[in-house]
Parts: sequence; C-alpha cells; structure tokens
Amino acid sequence: MTSWERGADRLGSAAGGVGSASIGGGDSGVGGSSGGATFRYAHLMHERNGDGGYRYCNKCGSYKPDRAHHCRRCGMCVMKMDHDCVFIANCVGAGNHKFFLSFIFWAFLGTLFTTVVAGPAFFRILTNAGGHVGARRPRHVAAAAHVLYEATTAAVSRRAAGSGGVIGGPTPPLRTDLTALLLGGYILNTSFTFALGIFVTMHAYLLWHGRTTIEMYELADAQRLASARAYDLGVRPNVVATCGPAWYLWGLPTTVGLHGGAGGGIVWERRRPGLSAV
Repeated sequence: MTSWERGADRLGSAAGGVGSASIGGGDSGVGGSSGGATFRYAHLMHERNGDGGYRYCNKCGSYKPDRAHHCRRCGMCVMKMDHDCVFIANCVGAGNHKFFLSFIFWAFLGTLFTTVVAGPAFFRILTNAGGHVGARRPRHVAAAAHVLYEATTAAVSRRAAGSGGVIGGPTPPLRTDLTALLLGGYILNTSFTFALGIFVTMHAYLLWHGRTTIEMYELADAQRLASARAYDLGVRPNVVATCGPAWYLWGLPTTVGLHGGAGGGIVWERRRPGLSAV
C-alpha cells in the first residue's frame, strides 16, 4: 500500500467507509492497468484518463490521486504537482507550494528594491562615463560598454605589469574595477527583477484561479479542460487552499494554518456545478 493510499484509507474510514470499483473492464466502465483488480479508493478520485479509466502510474505502480503527476527527475508521483523547479532542485507541489510562492515573491521584492535604490547611482556612473564616448552612439549603452571594456583591459595590463609580466599576480584594486562591478551587478539585478516580475505575475494569476502550471497547459486539451477548471472556487478560497486562512501568514515560511487541501493533499475541493470559471 502506498503512502497516499494509507492516507486515503484513514480519510475514507473517517468519512464512514470506503468505496470500491472493479478496474479493467466489465460493467464498471472505468478501465485501467491493474487487470481487473478491485480499487477500494475509487470514491476519492474524480479525474480520469482519456478512455475513462482511473489514472495509473506504471513507474510507481500506483493509482494517482487527483492533481498528482509523475516527475521523471524526482522519480515519484507528486501531489498537486505544479512543476519541477531547477532553481530549488525540487518539485513544487502540495507540500511546498506556499513556500515556493513566498520565495519568488520576496526574491522579486528584493531585486526590485535594489533596482530602485541603486538606480540613481547607476545612471550617474553612466552620465559621467558618457563624456568619453561618441555622441552618435546611444549614450548610456555605449557608456556602460566603454567602462566595462576599460576595466577589463586595465586589469589585465596591471596584473601583467605588477607581477613581472605574469598575469595573475597580486595588484591593488582600482576604482575602474569597482565601477565595472557595480555596472555589471546592476544590469544583472535588473534582469532578474523583470524575469521574477513576470514569474510572480503568472503564478499569482494561477493562484487566484486555483490552478497549477500543469493545469494551465491542460486548458488547451479538450479532454482535460473540465478537470483543469474544476478547482477554481473563487479568489479567496483558492488562496486559502494554498496559503492558509490567516492572511498575515501568507508571506511567511510557516505551515501554521495549512491543511494541504480538503484531504491532506489527496482530495481537493471541487467547484460546484454551475459556478463559472475562466
């Protein structure tokens, strides 16, 4: 018995018993890959394959609960899988979705703060360096390139002269090096600000609509369209389902108030029939 099946057993027992269905043909009409075995947690699963059968993971040898997907890099099925994130070297799912959202939100605020606060100094450096470049070229871009080029060539020349012709010898740092470092750092920080801004906006939209990244792509699949929209309960219920009911804890790395969905990451509340979703 898998871990999610043990959780489903406890959930079903608390609800007054568990249901069952014959998998693999017959009159059940639920199809599958278990050769006609009885699946006792059928009452907890709403999502189906294209042929109407229960979703089964051949790699894990287990049925997949709603919103779960198999991650090839992690080698397991992830509850409410959003995506596999290379920046945290882990999957984003039911267990860490709130922490991922908090991470990208505070990272965006940090880079935005640096961009705004360091902006005047950055443009002041470009303005001072602009007098050394031709007026026909874009002044700020050419100034930045000019300063970076001067810093690189001067550093190589000083290292060679200061170490008897051997590059890599010890030399005292000069102001040109610091200027180049500031320019490069500010440009890199600003790039991260724009990238994180787009990322935060996209995930905020998904959070408000109660969807994961995978479910966003499933909107283009006619067979998965209804399932992808089924978890949109409204803005506040969607946020509460992921971040907890206490709004003052939404941006903090804490599990206080989190319940992992209606069934501990196994069963998720679905939209009532007739409730519109976009």
